[in-house]
Amino acid sequence: MLAVLAICLSGAVFARTRSRTRRGWSELAVSTDTFAIRLREARIRPARNEEEPDLAWEGYRKFRVVRKVIEDAKEETASFYFSPIDGRRLPPFAPGAYLNIRVEIPLHGPESRSYSISAAFRKDYYRLSIKRVPEVVDSETGKVYPAGLVSNFVHDHLHEGSVLDVSAPQCCPDFALSLEDEAPAVLFGGGVGITPMLCMWEEVVARQPSRPVWLFYGVRGSAELMDNAGEESALIDIDHQVSEYQRLFYCMSRVKETRDAQGQVVLSGGESDMDRLMCEASRKLRATGVAPPIVYEPGRISVKSWIWSALTPQLRAEAHFYMCGPGPFMKALREDLKGQGVPERRIHYEE
Repeated sequence: MLAVLAICLSGAVFARTRSRTRRGWSELAVSTDTFAIRLREARIRPARNEEEPDLAWEGYRKFRVVRKVIEDAKEETASFYFSPIDGRRLPPFAPGAYLNIRVEIPLHGPESRSYSISAAFRKDYYRLSIKRVPEVVDSETGKVYPAGLVSNFVHDHLHEGSVLDVSAPQCCPDFALSLEDEAPAVLFGGGVGITPMLCMWEEVVARQPSRPVWLFYGVRGSAELMDNAGEESALIDIDHQVSEYQRLFYCMSRVKETRDAQGQVVLSGGESDMDRLMCEASRKLRATGVAPPIVYEPGRISVKSWIWSALTPQLRAEAHFYMCGPGPFMKALREDLKGQGVPERRIHYEE
């Protein structure tokens, strides 16, 4: 099935546009600014393995950057791989956990931020994927949202060999994905909110390969996808792991569905012709009755508009829904899911 999709897309998956346009996203900037504050104020608990409690630590521990990967064609997101300087094994964590990092910024002093772990557990390193947050000016109000202090610092000044302070993994209440049951999971990642979803996906594939998981990844265009670094890309394994149980949807918000003079649906807009091509190829393939495990969908992630009807009856009835992204994005998803009768206990999001 993947071969059919690859032929239909004519190599489009790998021929990403390399636009360097840097447009702000005010919702993301606001969400990123407030995320660390909410986490510090929230009741949090260490994501520790009770069988190995000695592996966790209090406060901060020195880590070294062992690899840095620029993930997307716009060069806005970088993945950092951290290993402990003392060489001790790392404690496991629940999928959905995050780390607090602390860096020393000239003229500002020590600054800490919280970032979701973006890869499944490894004994010798953690991975964080951090998006550079630019200054944003609201086009309607003129309000200026300052650039992210820490995100820009780590992009510009953290490289292989750099040392920083890292906390033990932490979890927000009710956001960790349970690996003790086989309930289906539907994951929604808006922009850089994809990071905890990558961790959840990888853990399920490794430990529960027959568990149904559908991942919806919302971006403006393919140039934002975390797949531009070849075999080092965070998405490369995800693309290869799709199956009859795990399906992947790339949602391109700048590609729009319109109707021509004859009333036929046509695609317009998009950040590149490649984005429209991929969405059109997916649509034609599904029209033949094939349900491809990787789908390129025009428009935003929307339960009300199209996702609910695309879900299988099992997912509607049994799935737990996990979401991460800007506040308005998560609010709309929660309201739409509750409107479809999904109980609160099956809706999970970062508070």
